Amino acid sequence: MNDITFPSTNRERIYKEILKQKLTINDIKTSEFYEKWFIEERLSNFKVLRDIIEGNSFYYKINARKYIEYTDIKADYLCEHKQDINTIYLFLVIQKLYPKFENECKGCSLFTKHNYDYSNGTAKTTTLLIEKIENGNTKVVFRNPSYIEQR
Repeated sequence: MNDITFPSTNRERIYKEILKQKLTINDIKTSEFYEKWFIEERLSNFKVLRDIIEGNSFYYKINARKYIEYTDIKADYLCEHKQDINTIYLFLVIQKLYPKFENECKGCSLFTKHNYDYSNGTAKTTTLLIEKIENGNTKVVFRNPSYIEQR
């Protein structure tokens, strides 16, 4: 939504501004893209973000050279999550500059599936381990039985 002035171009900061309610739905509704890009629906998907990351989702590795045929979204991974009758997509980018931990990823797009299957042009992956850091403590969210600890 390049027709709205945000406090920053940093997506993480914008997300935090939304959570603090310093950037409200009324601010966002002024965009001419609000309806066209299903913005209200995208924002409502934030409430299931934890379920998408920690829950029973499918994960795909994106081959950027092939994927460019399907979308302009620049991402490394795609999470596909079934929520009631809907499918929600979360696109992730590997944090290349100054990651806080190994294989750190950040979300770059989150939306409900409408007419197109974004898993086309991807390779399904097997999730081996999902960990989260809360209050300085690492917690295992999911461990695949075939996961082998690296030494």
